[in-house]
Amino acid sequence: MPRVDCVSGPQIPGGDETSNEWSSSYSYWADFCDATGLGGLFYDKKVGLFRAHPGIVRLDDHHAGAVRAAIARYMKRHPGAVPHWDDHMPLAQLHWLLFWFEWALAHCDVPAIGNA
Repeated sequence: MPRVDCVSGPQIPGGDETSNEWSSSYSYWADFCDATGLGGLFYDKKVGLFRAHPGIVRLDDHHAGAVRAAIARYMKRHPGAVPHWDDHMPLAQLHWLLFWFEWALAHCDVPAIGNA
């Protein structure tokens, strides 16, 4: 999976996440999935994006739709929340994921996510 830097990437206060790379621990991802309800999207043993390590999984509109739905659920629980890497980190991560999922779907012949 090539690294992509995008000046028009998500501009989220508290960080500078203009790259499609996200380096974090498995416990971080597990906590993120617990906070956003996306455990199945990432960890389902048959269809999860992180079902294999290392691994690469093709993205489709369903994946972006799941992230959009998670944003809507988060906003319902936290009305008025603004994505911020310090104050609303799960929301910031959701917006980061949605940007890069949509970017990959629009710009890549084979949109995918890698787990290394």
